[in-house]
Formats: sequence, C-alpha cells, structure tokens
Amino acid sequence: MILTLTLSLLAAQSVQDMTLVNGQPDNATTTVSGSGRAAAYCDDFNRANGPLGADWATGAGTFDINGNQVDCTGTFSYTDNTVANHAASDTTISIVTGPTTGALIYTALRIGVNSGGNNFYVKLQDQLYAGSYSHYGFYLNNGSNPGGPYGIFGALALPFTQGKMTVSYDSINDRLVMDLDEFNDGTVEQTVYSGSGASAYALAGTSHGIGSYGSHVVDSFEINGGCGGGPGFTLAKSGACPGLMTLDTTNGTPSAPVAILHGLAGVFIKPSGACAGITLGIANPSLGVMLGANGSGAASVSFNAAAGFCGRTVQAVDVSSCTASNTIVL
Repeated sequence: MILTLTLSLLAAQSVQDMTLVNGQPDNATTTVSGSGRAAAYCDDFNRANGPLGADWATGAGTFDINGNQVDCTGTFSYTDNTVANHAASDTTISIVTGPTTGALIYTALRIGVNSGGNNFYVKLQDQLYAGSYSHYGFYLNNGSNPGGPYGIFGALALPFTQGKMTVSYDSINDRLVMDLDEFNDGTVEQTVYSGSGASAYALAGTSHGIGSYGSHVVDSFEINGGCGGGPGFTLAKSGACPGLMTLDTTNGTPSAPVAILHGLAGVFIKPSGACAGITLGIANPSLGVMLGANGSGAASVSFNAAAGFCGRTVQAVDVSSCTASNTIVL
C-alpha cells in the first residue's frame, strides 16, 4: 500500500505537566506459567537483603539485594535467571535502572542465552560520565562479537536519567527494539533499533539475564509483562526520508483500527471525544492514515515521504484501547 501522508488537524493543543513522577509500585515476585507470549515472569527483588537467591546464577561480578533493589558491582558483570525459559523470539524483557554516578556505567539485558553462552547483549551506557545514560548498544555475546548488525553503539537523542528499559524482537523487520520509559509510567519516550538479521543469531536461546559495568542499582526484572502491563504497543519505521518508508505497529488490539498521527514534537492531551484524555508526544497532531490491525495486532503501511515531512514526529494510536505508541522521527 503506497500513499502520501495528508494533513488533517485533529484538535487543539493542551499542556501537560511533565514533572518527574514516581515509578509504578513493585508487585510481589511471581512466576506465571505458560508458553510463548503468554509466559511471564517477574522478580521485583522485594525481599531480605543478601544474595539474589536460587532464581539467579551469577557468572561474574556481584549482584546483591539491598533495600528491595539490586546493587550491581564489578566490571563486565552478569547474572542469568534460572527459572524463566522462553525463546528470545517470543520474549519481551524489561528492567528498571537507577541513576548513574557520573562514571563509566552501563545497564544491560542478556537475551537468548543458550547452552554455549551466546546471547544478545543490549545496553544503556553513561559514556560521557555525566550522571545519565547517553548511549545505547546492541551486541552479541557480552560485546565480545561486535561485528555485523550487532556492532551498533550510538548516542541517544535525549539523555536517559533512570527508568524502564524494554527490549523485544520485531519479526516484521527481523531486529531488536529497545523502548525507554524514563518515568516508568507506561509512556515510551524513546525507541532505538538494532540492525536487521536478528534471526541468524541468538533467537533460539531461552535464558535471559542482567549485565552491568560499574556500581549502580537495578530493579524489577520482568519477562513478557510479568510485573504488570505486558508488551507495549510499538511503532517502528524502515526506509529513509525523503523516499519510500514503511511504518509498522505491533502488540496492538487484534483486528482493531490504528491511527497514524504526525506533526511537530510536543505534548497534546485530547480534550474530548473518542480517547479523551490520551497524551501524545506531538503538538497539534494531524491524522495521516487509519489502518486495520491484523489478527495478531500488527499493522503496516508504506508511503512516499516528501522532503517536507522529514523531521516530523509520528505516533500511532490503538483506537480500541486508546493506547499511544512510542514516537519516532521521519
């Protein structure tokens, strides 16, 4: 489906107070049985200070519970969960990371660890020693194999102070997706991507864990939404502007309408009508196109992006659940 995005004013802009709010409360540590996307796991680390416990096997460094969160100490440290075993291709994995300390620090997720120790290694790093995460990385095997599509190390558009880091597999584009929810409030402020070709690597591995460098804290490790919330409604792009581009949404309501909106970056709260109260990351959003999700909750559209659209912010809305996706920039 090839089309040209049109401008259609949605509504007037409202203003939102973006003051930092506390993260969502921890849930009790729990394991939920099942398979594929239905399988879920949560460890909120809300228990007595000391070792992580039998659910974890530490291969390097030190990971100890302290004040219902985890203190990570050591260089090139990692610990893997011994309970939650789900193929990486069917897994959305999250961790809440605390603030950095102005030193070389990173928080990583080990995804798809197999019997040979191979894994995807996705990290946030304080590369500038500035007290916030400034860079992201997609690697293989704890960074020991940085070549090909998984030698990606880049700067975030906005420094990430602390919050929820979620990584999932995008089967449409055969890549990993990192969503960053800085306020841990269910809203994704930034999304970054690995290169394509993930299926050639560690998707068959079923173990997952935490990697780290330096001294910092993490909390609430979860698989497939086990701590509440589930995989998020996500928007991804491929292609370059200007030119032929494709927008893909995943984890939406099956067989439901999806609105693709665009405009300049900002904040908009819909004042009335359908989805009243929904908050978008676009000032004065315009409707580009309405799509229909398939039976798996995914939708896709290809279009010729004119030069005038380059730099505009795009966001999707699951109209059935009134859920907004992350924002992307054309």
